[in-house]
Amino acid sequence: MTTHQPTPEQLERLQTAHLGATQTDAAVAEARAKLAQALAEHSEATATLSRAIADVLYGPHDDSEGPRKGTAYELSNDMARAHWPTPRAAPGG
Repeated sequence: MTTHQPTPEQLERLQTAHLGATQTDAAVAEARAKLAQALAEHSEATATLSRAIADVLYGPHDDSEGPRKGTAYELSNDMARAHWPTPRAAPGG
């Protein structure tokens, strides 16, 4: 098997390519950090919008009341339970 002896031009091209790849790695890392920040801000804005929509639909909510019941199904279940309480279990059963 013969070994290849790289030319100075090939070595220079290799060095230039390595430098370019290293610089793009740094740019990609910076872009990922910016994307993560933008996603966090978007998530917070979406949560704020959801709370505002719920306030319009169901009235204001105080966090001390526990988690908000957000769907009509959850709200109707609470009203049904208040109107028809669940009977207690039979003794021994």
